[in-house]
Amino acid sequence: KVTYLGFSIGPEGHLSNWSKAIRKYSDRAREWAAVGLGLTHTAAAYSIYILPTLTFLAQLCDPTEEVLKAETQTSNATATF
Repeated sequence: KVTYLGFSIGPEGHLSNWSKAIRKYSDRAREWAAVGLGLTHTAAAYSIYILPTLTFLAQLCDPTEEVLKAETQTSNATATF
């Protein structure tokens, strides 16, 4: 397995593509949620700074169930009032 521009390639590369991205996504979401910007600004931060950590990989790799679960949990956690 080799990593090229953030994508793991090789016979089993697809198995490890998402783990680092999910961790980075969750960390960013936690940091932005702690700022307490309110729903409008948090939604803007989510679409600009948080979600692109997953959509970059989604260009070439189908999201796994783990990715979808992390996205649901994180979007619910960041959308606090």
